[in-house]
Parts: sequence; C-alpha cells; structure tokens
Amino acid sequence: MRRGDTGAPSSPNLQDKEAFASQQWFATNDGPVNWADLPPFRFQPAAVGVYAQRALPELLVLLLINVGLFMGTFLMFVKMEV
Repeated sequence: MRRGDTGAPSSPNLQDKEAFASQQWFATNDGPVNWADLPPFRFQPAAVGVYAQRALPELLVLLLINVGLFMGTFLMFVKMEV
C-alpha cells in the first residue's frame, strides 16, 4: 500500500488508523497494544546502479585524499637525504 492510499479497515497502514494519535502506544496503563496492527517488514533491495551512484561521491573523496597524501609523502621522500 502506498503512502497516499486510503486503506480498508483491516489495512496494516498505521497512518490510516492514526495509531500514534493515541497515548496507548506510549503508555502501558491503557491496556495491551495490538501488535498485529504493525506492518510486516519487507526488504526491497535496490538495483546495483543505485548502490554505485550512492557510493560514487565517497569513493571520489577517498581517491582525492589518497592522491593528496601520496603526493605529500612522495615530496617529503624526494626532499629527504638518504
């Protein structure tokens, strides 16, 4: 079920039921919580391209830091007398 859909009365979507409008979820003095109302977790893996696109900026930063540190180390080594 998508976010804007209106669900049936037996819908597991908590927004349709306004479940968190009640203090029952935050206090135990109002009786037991109906855990069957919670939606089941469903993992939906993304495509490989999405993961690559997310990792690309961090990989570029890592590459730039690596090149900078290598250049600094190389210049220190060249200037050092052995």
